[in-house]
Amino acid sequence: ELAEKFKKKMPLPYSMSGSFKNDDVIDHKTFGMGIVISASYDKMEVAFSDGPRILVCNRETTDLT
Repeated sequence: ELAEKFKKKMPLPYSMSGSFKNDDVIDHKTFGMGIVISASYDKMEVAFSDGPRILVCNRETTDLT
């Protein structure tokens, strides 16, 4: 079922500072392709092939250099 949704949408690269919404397809460097099943301001639940995971989003990043 997830694979069908992947075919229809262009995946967005995942980043902690990114903003995502329900049904967005993301490409995570470690977990692979996933689909956002619920999103709030700073967290989202993403369904990956090995199961759902909670990821952070909309996090401000600071440059430490």
